[in-house]
Amino acid sequence: MLIPEIDFCRSRHLEALDLLEKHCFPDSPWPFRIMERDLADVSREALFYLGAFWKGFLVGYAVFRPRKKEFALLRIGVYREYRRQKIGAQLLDAGEVLAEEIREEHIFLEVRQENRNAREFYERMGYVLQGISTRNPGDPEKAPLVYRKSLSKEDFREEALEENGA
Repeated sequence: MLIPEIDFCRSRHLEALDLLEKHCFPDSPWPFRIMERDLADVSREALFYLGAFWKGFLVGYAVFRPRKKEFALLRIGVYREYRRQKIGAQLLDAGEVLAEEIREEHIFLEVRQENRNAREFYERMGYVLQGISTRNPGDPEKAPLVYRKSLSKEDFREEALEENGA
């Protein structure tokens, strides 16, 4: 396991984010200008870019957006040679701490149905399948799956009681 420094990405990290984005999502990378705009926005509705830094090098990142009592995970990526070292898990954990600090109650995400590795990862991290997204109503097989994780201590207690048959 590698323990990187997790911190907010800033404008100075744009070039590194752009390279990592293209590495992780070669078929559909976010445009540089969009990331540049996101990092310049300091409003409450801004996106949060969290970076995993190893010896000053950006090796992974996750992007979150606050939305009415929910925190949306929009993107997560780690360089191939740094995968399987719990960096993604550490980024998700940091996102959960951030969500709790701004009083969000849930984190949700969407993932492609065919992306079994990602689905298994999210399930190991405590995310629960909620159903199929309604974003692509024309073709349900191409619609992403929606996963959600409660951050409420009350919800965790109720889930534990249910699992134990109480």
